[in-house]
Amino acid sequence: MIHKVEERVTIAAPPERVVAVLTDFEAYPSWQSEIHSAEILERDEQGRPARVTLNMASMGMNAHNELEIEYLDNGVQWRLVAGELF
Repeated sequence: MIHKVEERVTIAAPPERVVAVLTDFEAYPSWQSEIHSAEILERDEQGRPARVTLNMASMGMNAHNELEIEYLDNGVQWRLVAGELF
């Protein structure tokens, strides 16, 4: 079964700055306590992360997720391409 999750938030910052923070996956463990590690697996032709893995733990559960990143004219989106909960 496929579930779509969507959230909208208004942030008082230029879109370029928001995208820069959101796509700095390697910094996630420094400000997102549930994320223990992040690794860039692939970069696009502009050097931006295109595929990443995140290892995380929350409420006694651990997860390993692989995300595919897509850059849009007005932002960025990612989709889960592989995940494991243990």
